[in-house]
Amino acid sequence: MRSSVEQGALIGVGFAIGDGAVNGTARFVASPSELDTLRRGEILLAEDVTPEWGAGLERAVCIITHNGDPSCHVAGLSRALNIPVVVGAGTGASRIWSGARLAVSCQEGIGRVHEVPEPSVNVAQSA
Repeated sequence: MRSSVEQGALIGVGFAIGDGAVNGTARFVASPSELDTLRRGEILLAEDVTPEWGAGLERAVCIITHNGDPSCHVAGLSRALNIPVVVGAGTGASRIWSGARLAVSCQEGIGRVHEVPEPSVNVAQSA
């Protein structure tokens, strides 16, 4: 895991499970039956992750859930998969969409989700 991330606007805060910081692209997955849409290295965004989710979670570089607390099922998965997890991100997580570039930092029990700004393009250089 990387220890530093590019950071833009703070868009979500929740409970951090595990330590670490990652950059990645978000993928909203509504149910376990849609988990095959998650690509390796993406950040999984879900309402909740329960035991029914099973195989496929290992493709995620990080997991963010709207619901949950430090004792929920996904907390154990964080330790098993050795990835940072942000649970209980609530309304902040509802502003994240599939394809969003995110920077996630989990430190000292607080999970912070930042939007990664798109690189600016200098029109004079691209012409």
